[in-house]
Amino acid sequence: KTAPGIFSVNTSGAGSGVVLHADYTLVTAASPAKHGETVLIYLTGLGATSPPVGDGLPAPSSNLSLVTASLAAYIGGNVAPVAFKGLAPGFAALYQINITVPSNAPSGSNIPLALGTSDAFHDQVDIAIQ
Repeated sequence: KTAPGIFSVNTSGAGSGVVLHADYTLVTAASPAKHGETVLIYLTGLGATSPPVGDGLPAPSSNLSLVTASLAAYIGGNVAPVAFKGLAPGFAALYQINITVPSNAPSGSNIPLALGTSDAFHDQVDIAIQ
């Protein structure tokens, strides 16, 4: 089962999501993501991975541990292609997805970012898009 939850900057679970540029700097209103850019999102609740990683152990940096569940991402209601979905290398129990900001995503500082799996839907965080 899955129950995705994207981490938020203010730790409330809502507002600006913990979304990073490829250089690991935070996406903010002052440093927004751009159309066509691939961003990194950190979250919990994506379920089983292959290969599996033992409880409390860091995810491997090679032979990446990938999420087995289906996953769809949306920015401003538009499909955002998922380039990676798995455990964040070097961290225990932390998932990472990399998505590409679609060209038809709206621009603004609080654009809805949503994830859907066959079990759940999460739409409580935002992303800044230029």
